[in-house]
Amino acid sequence: MKNKREKRKRNNSKLLKQQRVEHKAKYLNRIKSICNKINSGHIYNLIPREELEKIYKHRLHAFKFVPAEGNEIAANVMSDIRSLCNDHLREAEIIVTNDGIKFSLFEFLTIGMNFLEYIDSLKEDKFPKASVVKEIKNKFKDFNQLFDESHLALQMYNDSACFLSSELNSKLYWIMHEFYVDKKKPNGIENLMKVYSSVPEKIYDNKDNNYRPAIRLCIGLSQIGLGYFQFNPELMKISLSDKDSYLGIYIQTHALQRLNERLDCLNTMWQNIHLIRSLTDAEVHRDEKDTYFIAFKITEIKIGYLVADLNQNRLIIRTFLFITQHGTPEGNKLAEMYGLGKLDKTYLELDKLSTFVSKDMCSNAKLSDVFQQVGCQYLLDISVDNRIKKMCDIKSKSSSVFEIINYLQLNERKDDLKKKQTA
Repeated sequence: MKNKREKRKRNNSKLLKQQRVEHKAKYLNRIKSICNKINSGHIYNLIPREELEKIYKHRLHAFKFVPAEGNEIAANVMSDIRSLCNDHLREAEIIVTNDGIKFSLFEFLTIGMNFLEYIDSLKEDKFPKASVVKEIKNKFKDFNQLFDESHLALQMYNDSACFLSSELNSKLYWIMHEFYVDKKKPNGIENLMKVYSSVPEKIYDNKDNNYRPAIRLCIGLSQIGLGYFQFNPELMKISLSDKDSYLGIYIQTHALQRLNERLDCLNTMWQNIHLIRSLTDAEVHRDEKDTYFIAFKITEIKIGYLVADLNQNRLIIRTFLFITQHGTPEGNKLAEMYGLGKLDKTYLELDKLSTFVSKDMCSNAKLSDVFQQVGCQYLLDISVDNRIKKMCDIKSKSSSVFEIINYLQLNERKDDLKKKQTA
């Protein structure tokens, strides 16, 4: 039994040694490929073996993702963040040479940066032809500039991966990247990605004696932590004290539920993305009751409104109305001109995005006239906008375009409509 254990131990040691040799050969081959990529393949052959060993010893490892201390993060979330980050970094490119040659971010941050740092520190008398090797530096952009550009891009893609893995109303994630030397493993430098998590601030907002939970809108930002969305009060034509020059944005869970119901073919990730975009580049209307209507847009197309009001120095989004619904200017006009009540719109599914994605509304002249008359002409663009269709899970609907036309009795009501327009 003892002999078997010793034999197994020798075999494992031999296998580990072989793996290290293969890893080193693979890594140095990637250094050679970098030289070839910038048409300087001969440079690699001028670097002595002991110098290549030094480059390998001080290499940057591939990115390692770990939960930050004290942060409990589900294994599937860690896996998603890791995959998204690595995919983004392998696809994204950065210009590294003065004549425009590009490396993937992953290639630069794990291989290229290490090689450039070596070249930058190389003394011209270090070995024969060292001065020739050092000339390769002139082909690359300034090292400090490349370092800054690559790390800004790294933060952007880290933010994207964490945003896609977050739930605005429950759990937010962000990454703190650092270089780490493990004293137990002195060979190389760790590209360590520490993943943090946090629960968004929640309040219970009271309006008309109806307490509803609302969460503060924020996202995780790499190298920073939580970043809070704020609203410029000038857009709402109000003034605040210097201390409170911006409004914190809160959204009721009720509003998130309505977004999910009415943007029924758009998954939560896209809903969140367009929610943030609509608030960042806001188009705000205010009614006589001091209720604020913030246009909700997908690409440039207005789909509905985020309905909000003020509570102290908080802008609280209370619900989401699809553009055809009662309570919106367009929805009220649709009811006035065509006699459509709330239940009629629900029956015809005119209060859901999927109706306009799955039906070629713009091909029907009668329906086109209807939506143009009430100011919803942008809805007609949805069925032919491939950008929106790619975001959506298109499902067959129960009512057809012709059923909607028949329900509205457009043929019989054409004369009545003309009278209303000229009145």
